[in-house]
Amino acid sequence: MSEVSWDVSVIGTGAAWLLAASCAAERGLRTFLLERNRRPGIKILMSGGTRCNITQATDNRGIVEAFGPSGKFLHSALAALCVQQTIDLAEAEGVAT
Repeated sequence: MSEVSWDVSVIGTGAAWLLAASCAAERGLRTFLLERNRRPGIKILMSGGTRCNITQATDNRGIVEAFGPSGKFLHSALAALCVQQTIDLAEAEGVAT
C-alpha cells in the first residue's frame, strides 16, 4: 500500500472551504478536498433563495449596518476582502455575478 501525503486537507465544500482549497492549490500545495455530498459546493446554491448570493449590492458600511449592533465584527473581514474584491474573485474563478 502506497502512502500519499498532502500539504493541505480541506473538509467540506462550503464557499470558504472551496476558496481555501483553490488558493492552496494555486500556490502549488498538494491539496486534498473531502466532501460527503455527491456534488461539491451544492449547498452554496441554496443561499439567497437558490440565487447563489455571494455578497450584497452595497459598500462595506452597508453590510456592517445591515447586521445591526453586532455587525462590528465584520470590519476586519471586510478590510481584508471588500465587496468589489469578492465579486472580482468570483468572476476570476469563472463564477458570473
